[in-house]
Order: sequence, then structure tokens, then C-alpha cells
Amino acid sequence: MSSENKVAIIGFHDGSAGQVESWFEEVTGLQIACFIIDPYVLT
Repeated sequence: MSSENKVAIIGFHDGSAGQVESWFEEVTGLQIACFIIDPYVLT
């Protein structure tokens, strides 16, 4: 898979639809390269 098909998700990996990585890649065809934790959410 090329880098053009990769994304970074900002925020925690749990969403209202559940674990993002369990459905995002299949639905969008994009690969999750990493999750970026937002430090402002943790405070």
C-alpha cells in the first residue's frame, strides 16, 4: 500500500461507532498509519 493511502487519526481510537480501526480501513480503503493523542483531551 502506498503512502497516498495512509492516514493519521487525531484523537483517541474509540468513537461513537466503536473501535475506529475495526471498520475505518474496510469502509474507506485507507490504512490507519497511526493515532495521534491530543494532549488537550487528556487534561
